Amino acid sequence: MASNTSQPIDDIPEGYVVCTHDGRKYLVPKFMHEATQQSLDAHQKRLDLGVHTAPGGSGNGVSIPYELLGGKLMIPPDPPLTQRELLGLHAEVKALQERLGISYKDASHRLYMTEIEKLKADETMHKMSATIKGQMQQSLYLFKNADADADTDADADAGGQNS
Repeated sequence: MASNTSQPIDDIPEGYVVCTHDGRKYLVPKFMHEATQQSLDAHQKRLDLGVHTAPGGSGNGVSIPYELLGGKLMIPPDPPLTQRELLGLHAEVKALQERLGISYKDASHRLYMTEIEKLKADETMHKMSATIKGQMQQSLYLFKNADADADTDADADAGGQNS
């Protein structure tokens, strides 16, 4: 016999909250509550707008201009957004607008600035990785030279004792 695994509202573990959406209750950590609620709101808005997930494959590769240069396929670095991507972004902006009670312009600005911050963080991590890689290569080079010098000194000492 299967046991009832649902918990009453009073029996929520510490550090968790119940997030209700579309008649369903989700138990999520407090630090993820806001992001989860925003994601659920955006999903609901996508459903309301009629944005459906394409079955298999990518719907983003529609009519992207390309060129063949030297036998390589060259696609512009920033191709125009597809209708599906535009509707997805619109749904996110509308969900944020309704959730925070702000204007469409402010909501789109918030999402834009969030993407800018993600790019800055990614760039910083890329630069730090390059710096760390350079320092590691320099350390390995120094260790190899120190090891080679130690071997040379040991050979010289051994050769001097045999004479």
